[in-house]
Amino acid sequence: MKGIHHHFRSSMAYTILLALLVSCSSYRAPESFDDKMDRFQAKMQGQNQVPKFTISNKSAQVAMSKTAAARNPASIQSNIKSESKYSNKRLYFLSLYFEYESMRKLTSQTTKDIKICPHFHSGIVENRSYLNEIQKSSSHTAWMKELAEKATQAITNDGDVALQEFPILSLPINNTVESATVYDTYQKKHDSLVKLFDDAILLHANNTHSELEELCEYGTSDNYFIYENLVTYSQNNKLVPSQQSFEVLLRTTLVSNFFLEKAILGQYDKGRGPASQSGSNPYLYPGLGRLDATWAMEYLTAYFDKNKK
Repeated sequence: MKGIHHHFRSSMAYTILLALLVSCSSYRAPESFDDKMDRFQAKMQGQNQVPKFTISNKSAQVAMSKTAAARNPASIQSNIKSESKYSNKRLYFLSLYFEYESMRKLTSQTTKDIKICPHFHSGIVENRSYLNEIQKSSSHTAWMKELAEKATQAITNDGDVALQEFPILSLPINNTVESATVYDTYQKKHDSLVKLFDDAILLHANNTHSELEELCEYGTSDNYFIYENLVTYSQNNKLVPSQQSFEVLLRTTLVSNFFLEKAILGQYDKGRGPASQSGSNPYLYPGLGRLDATWAMEYLTAYFDKNKK
């Protein structure tokens, strides 16, 4: 009976945390009426909503068992320590910026540059050579055809399972309040999944660009407050390795974006391994370090690598 009560309290705590992250994400310091209207209009042009991915319980169990036995390499701990001088906002911005640059390579369509960034200009300058290497690398769109073929077969077999195995199916295709997802649109119209994938990644990239512009101009964003609230929460409530903890982390753009990239490239690109993917963003580990949740990287690797053929 004692164990049941403990489990109930733990479940309730995570439920309250999820509600807190969403409700507190819109917090703003006092502003003038004109400032508030300007912010509202900017957000209406393209708010960066965190996609709602479906987690596979089976994959989560396998990942959890492997994560429990793993340890973070010393190089990761060193990376976290070396970035300790950065503020939470700076780490969040730089990690999101690197994720955006990687994301741009996943669509065949034209994406936007960040041209002016008064709040984080020095951070961009410090990382310019590294960012240039990513920007000059070739686009990686070969995944679309192969992924579309596998996703089509999975949808035919079982739509619910397909949503768990192919997170890209959960991406929205427009910025309306109740946007249809790639999966919804395919089921209704049977449009080409290759085209739907490309359009969904472009929209996701554009929304991420909008958030980066908001961070550059105002120094903060709604999604940053979700991250900041979670940092505060984790100081007194450790996010222990578990499926529940990971689902909480998925509410942040940093983990959500990496989850999506891992799903696209980690399973199907035979020429690019997990190490090179995580290595393309030197600020993600430190960003998770602020949450004491670097275990999430090993978790993601195990979550998707188990499906490699």
